[in-house]
Amino acid sequence: MSDKYKQISDPNAEQDSIGQYVGVASRGLLEAVPVVGEKAADVLSLPKPTNLKQRLTERAGTALPYNAYQMYRNPVLGTMGYASQVLAGQTAKELGGGPLTQGAAEILGGGLPTFVKNVSGRVLGYVDPLLKAAAKKAAKDGYEIGPGGKTGVGMKYGAGDTPEALERNLTKATKEATKRAGQETAAIDEKWLNSQQKNLSNQVDGIFKDTTFVTDAADAAKIDQILSDTQQAFGEQYSTVESIITGNIKGARPSGKIIETVEVPPFGTVSTGSSFSGEGLRKAIIQINGRLGTGNNQVQNSLLYDLKNALEEIANKNLTAIDPKLAKEYAEWRKSYASFATLRDAFEKGAVDNLGKIDVSRLADIIATRNGTAANAITHPLFENIAQHGNVLRTPTRGTSGVVTAAKEAVTESPLSKLATGLMTPSVGARPNVLADTLGLAGPSFARGSQVGSQEQNDPYLRIRGTIK
Repeated sequence: MSDKYKQISDPNAEQDSIGQYVGVASRGLLEAVPVVGEKAADVLSLPKPTNLKQRLTERAGTALPYNAYQMYRNPVLGTMGYASQVLAGQTAKELGGGPLTQGAAEILGGGLPTFVKNVSGRVLGYVDPLLKAAAKKAAKDGYEIGPGGKTGVGMKYGAGDTPEALERNLTKATKEATKRAGQETAAIDEKWLNSQQKNLSNQVDGIFKDTTFVTDAADAAKIDQILSDTQQAFGEQYSTVESIITGNIKGARPSGKIIETVEVPPFGTVSTGSSFSGEGLRKAIIQINGRLGTGNNQVQNSLLYDLKNALEEIANKNLTAIDPKLAKEYAEWRKSYASFATLRDAFEKGAVDNLGKIDVSRLADIIATRNGTAANAITHPLFENIAQHGNVLRTPTRGTSGVVTAAKEAVTESPLSKLATGLMTPSVGARPNVLADTLGLAGPSFARGSQVGSQEQNDPYLRIRGTIK
C-alpha cells in the first residue's frame, strides 16, 4: 500500500531516477551517430527525457563525442566549450528554435574555447613549450614556481605565488651566485664588492707571484689574429682596447712584452713569442675582464671575450708547466673572478635591486653581452641553475605603493589569482592541433537534427499535417 501511495503522491519518481538519467544520457550518446543513431536508441528502447534536466542530459550525451578531443587537449577550456555548447543548443530548442537554429547556437557555444583562447592569449601571453620546460627546470632546481609561472603575468612575482616566494627565489639566486664568486651573501652591496675584490686579488697574487711566463709562435699568431680582427671591428673605437694591447701585450712593459715584434726584412714586422713576468699577464687579464661587454655590438663583444680567453689560456699553459697545483688553483680563481666581475657589472648597471637581490633576467642579458654570443654565455659560471632561469624568474620593479595599489596587487598576485592565470593561459598550438581546429574536428553536435528518419518524430508540425491528411 505504501508503494501505491508513493506512486500516487509522486508519479514521476521513476522518471527522475538515476537509471532514467543514465538511459537518457545513453540515448543522447547514440543519437550522436549520424543517420542511424536515433533509430538505434528506439530499437534499444532507451528512455526519452521528460523534463529540462533530462533534456540537458540527453544533449550532453550527444555533444560529448564532438567535444572529447578538445577536452583532452585542454581540459579547462575544452570542458567550458562543451558545457556552453550544450547550454546554447538546448536554450535555442527550449525557445522554439528548429534544428538549424539549434545548430547555429551550438556552433557559437562550441566556439567559446577558441574565443577564450584568443582573448586570454592576448591578455596573458601564450605558453610557449620552451618556456614551460624552463619553468619545470627552475622548479627542479629548487625555485618556487607558481601555477602561473609559465606566463608573463604569472612571472611578475619571481614566478612564486606570493611576495615572500619572490624574496626566497631571489635570495636563493643571489646566495648561489655570490657563492660562485667566492663569498656567499644574501645581499650584494659595495661592501661585499670591495671585500671580494680584495680577496680575489690576494688569491691571484699568490698564484702568479715570482713566475716567468713564455709565449711561442702559435700564441703570437693567435693573439695577432684576434688583435687584427678587433681593430677592424672597432674601427674608430679601437682606442677602447688599444691601451690593453699597447700597455700589456705588445707595448714596452717593465715586466716584458707578452708578444714580441721584430723586424724581418723583407717581410717587415713579425710577431713572435716572448718571455715576461706572470704578474704582468695577470694585470692584462684583469684589465680585459673589466672591458668585457663594452663593445657596441655582438662582434666587438665576442672579440673582447676571445682576447680574454687567449690570455687566460697562455696563463694556464704556463702554470701547468710550472706546477699543476697552481694551474688547478688558477682554474678555480678564473671561475670565481668571472662570476665576481659579472656581478660587479650587474650592480653597476642596476641589475641588483635596492635590497641587494639579483634581477636574474637582467643578469642573463649581462652575461650574454659580456661573453658576446649565446653559445659563450652557456659556459659562464653563473649560467647553470641561475642565469639560465632568466626567462622564468622575472623580477618586478620594486617601489612604494599606495593603499589602493597595494590592495589591487594583493588580489591579483594571490595564489588563487595565479592559479586562474595558469589555467586560463593557452598553450601555443602544435601544427596537428591547429589543423584540427581549422578542419573543425571538434564541431557542433546537431547532426541528429538532420538525420534521415521519421520526419514526424522530429517535427511536431508535420505530425499535425499528417493527421489532417
